[in-house]
Amino acid sequence: MVLNLGAAVISSRQSYFGLAVLIALVGLVWLQEQEGEARRVLPSTDDGRIPAYYFKGLSVVSMDQQGEVVDKLETRALNFFSDDGSSQLEQPILRLFRQDKGDWLVASESAKTYGNWDSLWLEGDVAIKRLAHKDLGVMEIKTEDLWLYPNTKYAETQKPVSIINGLGSTQGEGMSVDLAKGQVQLLSAVQGTYVRKDH
Repeated sequence: MVLNLGAAVISSRQSYFGLAVLIALVGLVWLQEQEGEARRVLPSTDDGRIPAYYFKGLSVVSMDQQGEVVDKLETRALNFFSDDGSSQLEQPILRLFRQDKGDWLVASESAKTYGNWDSLWLEGDVAIKRLAHKDLGVMEIKTEDLWLYPNTKYAETQKPVSIINGLGSTQGEGMSVDLAKGQVQLLSAVQGTYVRKDH
């Protein structure tokens, strides 16, 4: 099924990311079926699988009970496979809104998730960026193959990591990130280059 979508806005009481995405997908599929468009050509993936549903230009926004935006997922395309309940995303970008702490952007070449969207496996090059906010400067993190847990705003990888901010750059092996608190921990082989600021 091919759907060209604008934006789906979901308001959930507890703002569960997976629930928001699932409700958006089910609602959009139902609407498409109601329109009676029976002629569809489904694309196959690189491994030859044919998705049950295929979405193009998907944008899903989830909000808290007060109507504040919590996160926004945009993806070039999403393939849903009914045989194992998995979804594949092309060039996903997730924005996590933090009102007084600087928003985070998480982007990758592709991603996979299963079932309830509690976790996303971001594949290939992954970029994480904390946007500037008040006294917080921009911080960029580059790595590969990262697990992201949208509900808890946590991410982790065992791959090499590079962090660049206004103080300099830091490299290491493996990383855990608490995106809600803005805390980054490199796990091993940490080394850095820092910019000296003369007063």
